[in-house]
Amino acid sequence: MPEISNWPASSWPASGLKPLDPELSPEVRTWVGELREVWQAAGLSMGQFAVRYPYDKGTISRYLSGQRVPGERHFLDMLLSALESNRQPVTPTVRDHLTSLQMSALQAAHPHEYRVRLVKDELEIALTSKLEAERYARALEEQLAERNREIQELAADRDRLRVAWDTEYARLTGELEILAKDLDLARTRSVRSDRRCMELESVLDFMGQTYPDQHQEDDVSQEVTYPDWCRIVMHLLPPDDHYAVADFLSMLYRLGLHDQAGELADKVVAHVSDRIHSPDDMTKQDDGLLPLLATMRRLELDEQADKLSTLLGYTGSRRKRRNIPVDGRFS
Repeated sequence: MPEISNWPASSWPASGLKPLDPELSPEVRTWVGELREVWQAAGLSMGQFAVRYPYDKGTISRYLSGQRVPGERHFLDMLLSALESNRQPVTPTVRDHLTSLQMSALQAAHPHEYRVRLVKDELEIALTSKLEAERYARALEEQLAERNREIQELAADRDRLRVAWDTEYARLTGELEILAKDLDLARTRSVRSDRRCMELESVLDFMGQTYPDQHQEDDVSQEVTYPDWCRIVMHLLPPDDHYAVADFLSMLYRLGLHDQAGELADKVVAHVSDRIHSPDDMTKQDDGLLPLLATMRRLELDEQADKLSTLLGYTGSRRKRRNIPVDGRFS
């Protein structure tokens, strides 16, 4: 990392750090090597850092020796803050580079914590989207109220300003319709974002309940076994919310749970079949079914996609696509 290696060596304290264990994985070795550079440039001892920030010396020592890779972003953020306090600038390039190294090391050393970190990052993005949608909705409500007030004032003066009123009233009515549609869309996005946050929080809760104290040794690879995700997802999601189902199918593939994704797809197809054969069927008018069908095709759930396509009345040959990346909001 050129920005760190070019800093004046006189500002660095004697490291006092032991050599790294040769058995460390390449990803962890690379991460710890650059983490040590940042630590030295920050100019703090372990004891000084422990006084300023909520970390004990034992934890700091494990991080700097590669015995443990921090799963959260707080340690790196605080270390970079200490670096800036030492009059060493931290560019976005340096921050992104160190974060990328930390994620690679975390994936290699602690796969389960890496998956938890991915879901937490998605939750943070979803929460930000929810807050932005709510702010936008409030702004639209204020604009909508203002337009209504203007229309009422114009209506009161229509006898005196009839000609000018006709033109202005038409313009404001058009804006009112557009704002009302935008407001409905913003509220819908807010509801979906809120549901998304609850879904992601539930995923984290299930992960925490299933593996509350899971730790991985330095040189022992563990395979994380997950519970019946299909049952969990059907418990969390309303089966008629086909957009949410499509997102969860993509997330299951992202986490490598292909069998559970197939089971979820089977249950959704069965639910659609029951609705289509019910007297008050409204399924064919659901605009979420086509994105769900496209998601099944993309994830190569061809058997379920064929059944859903037949239920919707689509016929024709299916062109199988290979090696298509799994996309979606969880990718």
